[in-house]
Amino acid sequence: MTALATLAVWVPALCLAVSLLLASVTGCAANEAGTVVCMRAGIDIAVPISMLGIMGWAMLPMIPFMAGSVLFWVGYVLIVVGRWGFSRLRRG
Repeated sequence: MTALATLAVWVPALCLAVSLLLASVTGCAANEAGTVVCMRAGIDIAVPISMLGIMGWAMLPMIPFMAGSVLFWVGYVLIVVGRWGFSRLRRG
């Protein structure tokens, strides 16, 4: 359940990253103000790139939750690694 919540919080950032990656790879402009025709394989991909980029704005209210999820998972990993290390010490 926690992994699903983390994924839901990070979806806007992932959409923005995919938009910027697609724009970079295809040589298209990632523009929020409007779309510039970008034909690749006979398909205009400017609108999907623009829509994914606009999803990045949903990231702004999510920033505290994103930070919280990072802190949670860092703490979780530290606890798991600490328990693993402690159990190895006990076994000798």
